[in-house]
Amino acid sequence: MKKEKMMLALLCILIITGCNAATQEPDSGKPHVPTPSVQVVNSKKDASLSYAQYRDLFTDMSQKLQLTPFNFLESTQGNNIVAIEKDWSFGTRSMLTRDGKPTDEETQERIINKKQDDTLLLIDLIYLKDTLSNDLVFWPTHETEAYKKEAVLQSFDEAMLTYKNVIVKITLISKKQKADLADMQSVLKSVTTFMKKY
Repeated sequence: MKKEKMMLALLCILIITGCNAATQEPDSGKPHVPTPSVQVVNSKKDASLSYAQYRDLFTDMSQKLQLTPFNFLESTQGNNIVAIEKDWSFGTRSMLTRDGKPTDEETQERIINKKQDDTLLLIDLIYLKDTLSNDLVFWPTHETEAYKKEAVLQSFDEAMLTYKNVIVKITLISKKQKADLADMQSVLKSVTTFMKKY
């Protein structure tokens, strides 16, 4: 039994030594390939929209985004600074501006469109410091008892997209009893197609 254990230990030592020798000395029959140096690139940061690009996106969406059968009604203009309790932002900022201070670099803008049947479409663009994935991240289910019983819940629909470092919140508010699913589908398609250009 002792001999078997010693043989096993010796065999392990030989295997480990052989492996170490193989990794330390290149085979003389093969050319030595140098290990490439690794350069870490912060691709998420590179994919972010600058604040100037965010402003351009808002302006372009206000003026050029076609959302038939909706027509442009208005968009936020000038300074729209919102002061908040710092605790509400987990201690990050006390104003909804780029640096959290009283500047004109607000981080939220709204575009309002309206349909002939008075359905309102609100598109909110929210600027973030950090980049997220490009995705549809929120579109709540209507399969709840409250939704089926409460008419007010049926009168609106909402969804959220993330694109680089911008959150796009889309809200439909209908005066009819039920918001039209086809409207939301059409708006999501138009918005994502438009934003892909950025």
